[in-house]
Amino acid sequence: MGYSYAWNDDQTDAELVEAAGMDRVYRIADSKAPGGFREQKWHYPSRQECMFCHSRAAGFVLGLNTRQMNHGHQLETFDRIGLFERPLEKDAKDYESLPNPFDPKAAPLETRVRAYLDVNCAMCHVNDGGGNANIVVSYQTPLDQTKLIGETPLHDIGGTNMRVIAPGAPDRSVLYRRMTTRAESQMPPSSTAIVDEQGAALVAEWIRGLRN
Repeated sequence: MGYSYAWNDDQTDAELVEAAGMDRVYRIADSKAPGGFREQKWHYPSRQECMFCHSRAAGFVLGLNTRQMNHGHQLETFDRIGLFERPLEKDAKDYESLPNPFDPKAAPLETRVRAYLDVNCAMCHVNDGGGNANIVVSYQTPLDQTKLIGETPLHDIGGTNMRVIAPGAPDRSVLYRRMTTRAESQMPPSSTAIVDEQGAALVAEWIRGLRN
């Protein structure tokens, strides 16, 4: 079971959110909005919603893994201050590390997209995970085993000749459509009211470059 906490108005302590979760509207500074501010609804997940992503298949804890943490001397620092049960067995550079998805110099486009999907989607879309599609998008899964490219989607969200990913056509790609939708069929399914425009643009660029 998961638990959500919300900072109090004085920002001095975080308080446990009720089991059903809750929504709050915050006033956000935004130079592009009229008057320089906009209102944004923030959803605090319920106990059940937390488990959508923090699942047994994902190991419950998200993000604290070697691939994600192996940046900016984090592994060496954790090792030095004694956070590991056993010292590192080799140099940090010899452990796997995910590239920055939004740095074109970090890795080829496909590798960066796979890193993005691993961080944002693979906790559910793995074998025995919480996602009820057939796709497997973990970073270590070969692309031809992900059931992404050219596959018929399991769920109908409208559109003609849709595929999970339709090479060359983001508009016919269910994965992209779900990323850019904020409604019943949105992904992630919970706790987000805003499209990740940067991530969606990255995935769209990759899809446009794919060929059958």
